[in-house]
Amino acid sequence: MGQLKFEHGYYCYVGSALKRMLLPRVKRHLSPLSLKKIHWHIDYLLAVSDISIIKSILIPSSFREECTIAQSIKELSKDEVLRFGSSDCTCISHLFYFGEKEPFN
Repeated sequence: MGQLKFEHGYYCYVGSALKRMLLPRVKRHLSPLSLKKIHWHIDYLLAVSDISIIKSILIPSSFREECTIAQSIKELSKDEVLRFGSSDCTCISHLFYFGEKEPFN
């Protein structure tokens, strides 16, 4: 993706993992960078940014719902980071910008 500039504010990222891998995937994303290999777009963002994850919303499912959820969140957001987290689907993005308004509080 190259270098990206992120505006100050709140972002919402939609990731996926089917039901049995959901908790291990979330634990991996929340673990220190020194304990994991950088692989997904979100790993790169967490590696170079002074950001805090303030909330994780888990939706257990046996079906891939990531794109449906991302589309719903896109409609609520101010903007999106093009192609972030969506390189394996046709979505415009899976990372959405909310400005100074904290989403889902």
